[in-house]
Amino acid sequence: MTAGGVCGPAVREKAVRSLCGGSALRAYHGPGLGRWRRVWVVLWVLGLLLAATVVMAGVLAGPSALAAAGPTDTGPTIVSMTFDDAWAEQNVAADILHKHGLNGTFYVISGVVGTPGHFALGDLRRLVSQGNEIGGHTVSHPHLSELPADEARRQICADRTALVGWGLRVTSFAYPYGSYNRSIEAIAADCGYNSARIASGIRRPWTSPGQCERCPLAETVPPADPYAIRVPPAIDPSWTLAEMQRAVTNAEDHGGGWVVLAFHHVRDDHSPLSVSPAVLDGFTAWLAQRKASGNVRVATVDHMIRGVVRPSATRRLYRPMAS
Repeated sequence: MTAGGVCGPAVREKAVRSLCGGSALRAYHGPGLGRWRRVWVVLWVLGLLLAATVVMAGVLAGPSALAAAGPTDTGPTIVSMTFDDAWAEQNVAADILHKHGLNGTFYVISGVVGTPGHFALGDLRRLVSQGNEIGGHTVSHPHLSELPADEARRQICADRTALVGWGLRVTSFAYPYGSYNRSIEAIAADCGYNSARIASGIRRPWTSPGQCERCPLAETVPPADPYAIRVPPAIDPSWTLAEMQRAVTNAEDHGGGWVVLAFHHVRDDHSPLSVSPAVLDGFTAWLAQRKASGNVRVATVDHMIRGVVRPSATRRLYRPMAS
């Protein structure tokens, strides 16, 4: 039997390979089909190279690419308790935190350290020894966005330079009155801070007229803008213990996030921006229980941002009082 008799159009390629010569096989496929197969092979190889390039780009980009893809605002609930203005009565808050095994962030006006009614330098060092964080809060607590740029820079940079000069680790900042803009954010970064906290942007659990009803329940992790970390309105006598607790459980019930609470005075006189020691103690005890049961984490701002200690940008421009 000849090859020509076997190699008809109905014979499969395998049979053709075994019985037909190479010239007959080429005749079976035809010159046009051979060219198309070569084109498909080239396209297949190019597809593999493109896929490999995409995978390698993702590996090299690492976690930063994932963060840039969108906010990761689901997961555990983290609470940070922050205290502004370096009032001496905040030593009571520090003792309450320490009693319950928690730590906070204390934003310090360096120009008032050592003056009546405010922290002494020894108080700051005691706070640090208990595991708390010291942050910056300017030299004299002005509305930063209303100042000339040079004075705003002095207020922010000189404040951090003084605190660092006292041997303190200082990476976090809070804008007095929440007064800031993009230029002020840039100054805070240039002065060596890794983050800055504002005074709004998060919904209060039980809203009232004028409150931000459309704001989220918690800051994202990581924050969308580390130089504008959002908080609910500052704690004052209108906040009950139940509402403070609700600020945490609201976040827990809606996907988690970072709940940053801003405290000022710790006293019983119902003065503006105050919380009573009893309410603060009740909230801190409750929060410690939530932490122990695994519902929440409690962390300082520095721990959440996890930045390195950067050099100060300017020399100290004033001599603060300290004792």
